[in-house]
Amino acid sequence: MIDTGRHRLRFRATPQVPHAWDAGLLFDETTSALFCSDLFLQLGQMEPSTESDILERVRAGVLAFRGTPFDHATPYTPNTRPLLEGLAALDPRVLLAMHGSTYVGDGRKAILQLADLLEEMFGAPGYLSLADLTNAQGGIARGRDG
Repeated sequence: MIDTGRHRLRFRATPQVPHAWDAGLLFDETTSALFCSDLFLQLGQMEPSTESDILERVRAGVLAFRGTPFDHATPYTPNTRPLLEGLAALDPRVLLAMHGSTYVGDGRKAILQLADLLEEMFGAPGYLSLADLTNAQGGIARGRDG
């Protein structure tokens, strides 16, 4: 816990959420604000903050990355949902997106909806197959059969 006198910030380790093994997020207990990094990535010009649903914007961003080098920028692992559920349990009232609008409202609900969206879009945990890796790396990643 970091106490600045005006804010109490709690660090939450979130490996692979949103990106790499060393990922982590901050939660401001004073304002109930979650610093979300790229969890709620929204592409394009957005208003600074909104009370409207941002999940369709997130979905559009994921779809825009399909077939690009950013296609697998957000890994989906067996730990993704439990980590998101842990963040939802913080009951944030503000979600501070790194790219896109800050969401003001029921952050718990939005995070759980994000967990559903990621599962829907990426399938079962571990959706990146050996074939995907082989194709993505020009045949470098070969299994025993390759």
